[in-house]
Amino acid sequence: MPIIMGIVWFGIIKKCMFCMIITLLMLVYSCKSSGLSGSWGFIKHYEGSVYPIDSIKNKTYNSEDQKEVLTFSSENAFKAMNLKGFYKEEGRNLKMKYDNDCDTIVLKISHIDRHNLLLSSVTEKPVIWFYKRIKK
Repeated sequence: MPIIMGIVWFGIIKKCMFCMIITLLMLVYSCKSSGLSGSWGFIKHYEGSVYPIDSIKNKTYNSEDQKEVLTFSSENAFKAMNLKGFYKEEGRNLKMKYDNDCDTIVLKISHIDRHNLLLSSVTEKPVIWFYKRIKK
């Protein structure tokens, strides 16, 4: 009888471990999906300080109205308005360099989640660009 109980407990523990591994994999995948990779549709720009994301996240992206799309690849390349370049994330900073430009643009990633991206300039007069993720 104790051997049978040991086999039953081993089976239960094995199933629990499998469920924990699946849960961890899903958690890792969901964290990665909120990264920059993918296409973002420009919604609006704001001048001044960063707005709370809750006040602007209900704005929608309409592909008919907006032609400005910012696309980040997993190979650290980006495309914006038919221009290409490379980017690098350093903490909350985003460094972007267009192929045909010698200057590097530094922006602050003010907010990022699965659906929204807020980029802000790091100049004296802050400008904020609000993007929504485009589902393709």
